[in-house]
Amino acid sequence: MLPTFTGFSHGVNQSSERKKASLLPALFPLVLLNFEAQAKCNHDERERNTMSNSASDDNNRPTLASVEAQPNTDTAIAAFVSELQQGWDQRDASISNRRFAADVAWGSPYGATVNGYNQLHAIHTRLKQQGTGGAASRYEIKRAFAVSDDVIIAHVARYALDLEGHPIEPSSNTSGAFSEMALYVLVRRDGTWWLAAGQNTPIRPGGAV
Repeated sequence: MLPTFTGFSHGVNQSSERKKASLLPALFPLVLLNFEAQAKCNHDERERNTMSNSASDDNNRPTLASVEAQPNTDTAIAAFVSELQQGWDQRDASISNRRFAADVAWGSPYGATVNGYNQLHAIHTRLKQQGTGGAASRYEIKRAFAVSDDVIIAHVARYALDLEGHPIEPSSNTSGAFSEMALYVLVRRDGTWWLAAGQNTPIRPGGAV
């Protein structure tokens, strides 16, 4: 009858398990380092993908301004701003609002919105009679460009002036004379340029900061 080695095998197994257990503390730092290295590799890959996507977005970002339409743009916005200036100087809203479309969309410096010419014209008439914004102002085109043959985007500043004709320093107080920056959208319809939308924002100390 052949002998059995159950006891010996059990002892060998126990010894092997003890050796494995004794190796665990030494192996743990290696496993941790490998995990950290893999995590860093994954993070770097995500960063590269993000940068690649960002660069791709920048490469695909369109330039909307139409160079060919710029001469007509300059002429149209100059004529529009000339009427704004004339209307301010004469305190006459019918001149300032001459090229406002019937369904013009307007945003006031105080966050209110006005829809339609009739309502907006009544407000402007009252404000001009009250001398809101200051006694004298100068309009200045900051930027104007066409996004198509029939659509113009423009930033136009209105600078409140002192008695000597110099721009008044920006102030957070809009109860007296104050300056504004307006964003205008003009649309050409049947050969005439009309104001489709406007948004006024007070020019405060520090600009947009």
